Amino acid sequence: MKAYAGFLIAGILVISGCTNHTKEHSPVNFSGIYPHLAYYNDEGECGTGALVPWADRLWVITYGPHLPFGSSDKLYEITPDHRRIVHPESVGGTPANRMIHRESNQLFIGPYVIDDDRNVRVISPVQMPGRLTGNARHLTDPAGKIYYATMEEGFYEVDVNNLNVIFVKRYEMKPGGIGFYNYWSVNHNLLLSKLSKLKKEIE
Repeated sequence: MKAYAGFLIAGILVISGCTNHTKEHSPVNFSGIYPHLAYYNDEGECGTGALVPWADRLWVITYGPHLPFGSSDKLYEITPDHRRIVHPESVGGTPANRMIHRESNQLFIGPYVIDDDRNVRVISPVQMPGRLTGNARHLTDPAGKIYYATMEEGFYEVDVNNLNVIFVKRYEMKPGGIGFYNYWSVNHNLLLSKLSKLKKEIE
């Protein structure tokens, strides 16, 4: 009986040893929350600036408070299998702008420009300082240029091909005034909104 039992145990061990234990496990989540996708910065406050699905990925930028010249915040790329890629091109700042530019087939998110092959280009905060708050289609060259609005500094136009930056207009704001939060173009006008107030900037 002992010999039979020993033979049986040995057989079980051989069979289990041939079993494939390399099965991939789904990432841990709690009610749809994936802890490994959490993000951080070194600025004392970390918020989600923008979130856009593009080129079979989810793109995320974070922000720190009042950082027009860059920060430790990152550009994240989330894959369909919930992998998080931190892009080394990250320059941070306090961005919340995002727009898909259909003519050039690029995503503009924060200071980053991402094509449909997921190649990332960056507009340096040295070239375009400010807390980027919105994008708008260009009034005269919508296929070749895009507008960027900031909260306080003013707004820029950027060439969608070579990313050349031109400063267009500085805001006339009172000290301590509330910054602009939304930006769009319609009927040959550029519109900026201050929380619940709306101001027409250009006609």
